[in-house]
This record gives sequence, structure tokens and C-alpha cells, in this order.
Amino acid sequence: MIWTWEKTLIDDSDFTLGQDYPAPIVDQAASAKIAKQKITEVRNGQDFRLAANAIFLKLGSRKSATKRKKMPKAVDNAQLSLF
Repeated sequence: MIWTWEKTLIDDSDFTLGQDYPAPIVDQAASAKIAKQKITEVRNGQDFRLAANAIFLKLGSRKSATKRKKMPKAVDNAQLSLF
């Protein structure tokens, strides 16, 4: 982000922010904070819980974790041993 760029001794570029390079249009930190608040409001709403529960009932696994079969790991015998 050029607007956070700090000039160093090896830089010979002179520019004026807002004249040679456009100033930022949106304050990123403030926009992110507002977006997170809106997402939290939606996720804490009753409609979200109902929709999430309906999706889980339709698509979620009905097997308990203990009844699921664990797939054996594939053995790679092509790897050579140094010892």
C-alpha cells in the first residue's frame, strides 16, 4: 500500500500522495470493523440459526464420529531408505 510507504535513504522517488498517486478512497481498518459487526449481527440472528439448522439436517452427517470408518493411510514403498 503506497499510502503507508515510508521513504528510505535509497529511494529517490519524490511524489505527493493525492497528487502523484491517489489517496486511499476507503479507510480499510474502519471498513473491516463495520463488516465484521454486520456479519456478527447476521450470525447472531434467529433467522441464521434456523437456516443453518435446516441445512445441517438436510446435508449434515447423521453418523456419529465413533461409527465412521477410518481410511487406512496409503503406504508409499517407492521411497528409498538411506539406512
